[in-house]
Amino acid sequence: MNQFNYEEDLGNYLVGSDLLQNSWAAILELYKQMSQTHPNLPYSVTYKRFNAETDVTVIAFVCSPVCNIQNLQGEDGDLVSSDTLIETFKFRLFDSSYSMNKAAVHLYQSLHAQLVQEKIDIAKP
Repeated sequence: MNQFNYEEDLGNYLVGSDLLQNSWAAILELYKQMSQTHPNLPYSVTYKRFNAETDVTVIAFVCSPVCNIQNLQGEDGDLVSSDTLIETFKFRLFDSSYSMNKAAVHLYQSLHAQLVQEKIDIAKP
């Protein structure tokens, strides 16, 4: 019997492609830019669209170096149940067993309008 295993096939595709390498390179490039230009900017996030040599577009997200340390501790380090995030993350189906970092949710929400416009721009021919 030939059984289809989506996760295994997807894993093999990702490992065999340059997608992970291109994504990591985009994240590192953006992180270096942010670290050099805004090393002490508190609680902020930025993103940049990278068009890889393939037909894949990578959107890299990086939060400020200060945010990485300060906001993962204390109240913003709390986890938020996915039940409360359904409206925020409409593009994603959630199971109630998932939780997300509160600071990450706040950072995403701060970019929401820009990301909606980015989606519109990407969809244009």
